[in-house]
Amino acid sequence: MKTLGIIPARGGSKRLQKKNLAPLLGKPLIFYTLKEAKKANLERLVVSTEDPEIASFSASEGVEVIDRPEELSKDETPSILVYQHTLRYLEERGFMPDVVTILQPTSPLRKAKHINQSLEMLMKEGCDAVVSVCLAEKNPYWMVKLEDSRLSFLFPEGKSYSRRQELPDVYLLNGAVYTMRTAIITSGRIWDCDLRGLVMEEEDSIDIDTGLDLLLAEALLAR
Repeated sequence: MKTLGIIPARGGSKRLQKKNLAPLLGKPLIFYTLKEAKKANLERLVVSTEDPEIASFSASEGVEVIDRPEELSKDETPSILVYQHTLRYLEERGFMPDVVTILQPTSPLRKAKHINQSLEMLMKEGCDAVVSVCLAEKNPYWMVKLEDSRLSFLFPEGKSYSRRQELPDVYLLNGAVYTMRTAIITSGRIWDCDLRGLVMEEEDSIDIDTGLDLLLAEALLAR
């Protein structure tokens, strides 16, 4: 199967300015995704961005850059439109993959092995998509709602568990790897399909959103 990796990396960010270029152990954040993606079993790898600095750095790392229109680079732009734009761009130039892997630059501890595992799972299980997850640190069965000082369980069955060890395992989408068949992207049915979960360790699942996340990622990378 033809495989494509898409790294969506816009220049803007609400909470952490120029997040995808934020320094992490002397390298821009996006460097770590570029490095591992180049080692993975992807036939073609592209960066979709509207930012000249991100484009220049990605090109200097030997990765193809697709110029993303400004109208697809806003905070409220649905991610699916970015992926569809990338596929149309490549199709117009004679390339259409069977499988697409989305790799967000905000997951600097995701490794090439995780990308390859998602591809292998997709092919072995014959599913539509594989998304990476990690064990949730906080279990939602013990989460509550507060309405006018009155507490109620988010999940009523949570009241039946008296010990943490009894709680069922719950997993969190960690944003590191999204591997799916191209038809899923073109149809826009990313969450309405035969979806499987690739379990990653918590320390590999850090998603950079704040300065504190950067400090934690730096400590783990340095180790």
